[in-house]
Amino acid sequence: MYTQSWTLNEYTDGPVSQVLANPYLFALSMMEGADSAGSATAHIDIDSAANGKVKDILNPAMWQKFKGSHCNAVFGDPQGLLNYSLQTIQSKQRATNFYDLGDNGVAGLTVYQVTGHEVQDTVTLANKLANGGADAATVNMGYYNQTAIVLKAGILCWPSAPGCSQSHPEYDLAHELILHAWAGMNDNDVFGKAFFTQNGKGLWRPAGSTATINISKWMGTDCKCTPGNTTPGAPSCTANTASW
Repeated sequence: MYTQSWTLNEYTDGPVSQVLANPYLFALSMMEGADSAGSATAHIDIDSAANGKVKDILNPAMWQKFKGSHCNAVFGDPQGLLNYSLQTIQSKQRATNFYDLGDNGVAGLTVYQVTGHEVQDTVTLANKLANGGADAATVNMGYYNQTAIVLKAGILCWPSAPGCSQSHPEYDLAHELILHAWAGMNDNDVFGKAFFTQNGKGLWRPAGSTATINISKWMGTDCKCTPGNTTPGAPSCTANTASW
């Protein structure tokens, strides 16, 4: 039997060595720790399989490439994101739990369960995502909150896998993690930030639209333009060209 740390890593007794337990044996686990007030013990149901997949996608090599990206320059600009830091974003990633609605038992978990009781809402994760009409949703946004990122089934997969709906999950994940989980901005805040919509950055969505996917599409061009932009004079834009 292995010993699981609070960071969800597995260790053997004796000479301490980290091991990877079979995710099918603990697809849904229970994490225990202090709540945001530090005065009680909160139980958080976690999707270890999804957490492991995200860790593989948003890995140190990816973040190293992101460091030299145009997106990183845009977010780190004084007009971009306040107190922007890749180090704290990676720290937030380690403290955030991800939930794949394609995993057994995840859909029925509640917002209350996955936020360590910080959000008093018993809506299920399946309904939370359906109500927003998006492929992903960030619950309890902000660096100091116990955040959960809920993902539509098929997001965390290899492009060739049956039922895979996303060829570049890193763009969706970076969108949710940086702008929502870490920065605490909602989609309207992001679309409403004039600095992101200026020439040379080009974030755009149609007037009257509530669609959020254009943020991921924008990040997929390395924050240079938005594919499908119909604004007169907008430059042509090729999707999925970011190299990070």
